[in-house]
Amino acid sequence: MSQVETGLINAGSYGDEVVIGKWGNSDLYRKVVNTGALTANTTKTVSSGLSNITVRRIYGDTQSSSYMRPIPYAFDTGDGIQVISALYDYANNNVLAKCFGSVTDSNIVLEYTKNPTTRDGDDTKSEPEPETKK
Repeated sequence: MSQVETGLINAGSYGDEVVIGKWGNSDLYRKVVNTGALTANTTKTVSSGLSNITVRRIYGDTQSSSYMRPIPYAFDTGDGIQVISALYDYANNNVLAKCFGSVTDSNIVLEYTKNPTTRDGDDTKSEPEPETKK
């Protein structure tokens, strides 16, 4: 079995970083971050345990005793749109999850590449200064 096939099978373990393929010339990694129970209409912040990455895809799931809903998720209740969402905070290397209703468990899946240089605060990679000829 190839490393990519093994990565796809094993990528469900919390905290494991697994190579799942390529993004251009870079390895593409997957990590599952358990964000646990979510309280209605609040944002929960959980450390990703990562740094110096570029997130290429973020998704997940929420669980309760009566349903499973994917992340992202939106539906019209008749009283307005209800949303379950996730985002990645590059400045603090955290995953943020928000749900319109309480759930007993949630997981966020990050698919990302590693940056060869450090990330600055405005969502761009810092590039080394070009050498000047004298």
